[in-house]
Amino acid sequence: MITFSLHTALRRLRHFGALFTGTTRVHGVRLSIDKRRLPPPLRRWILGGDYESGECTLVRKYIRPGDRVLEIGAGTGLVGILAFRA
Repeated sequence: MITFSLHTALRRLRHFGALFTGTTRVHGVRLSIDKRRLPPPLRRWILGGDYESGECTLVRKYIRPGDRVLEIGAGTGLVGILAFRA
């Protein structure tokens, strides 16, 4: 009979999850990525740094400290984070 400690089991699960998850920087914002949930084209777009480039350019150009922004989206939250940081 083989037994595993809880510590060993958690370490193995964490290693398994690392195969599918990761972080990357897009427009200066660190995003966590779960590769199991992202379609390959979107994953390439994010990892290539081109994700929401137009929207990010507009936020940086027009949003200033003190501005109020209503950002309605269903994506990663990248545009909202950039607006918050303005």
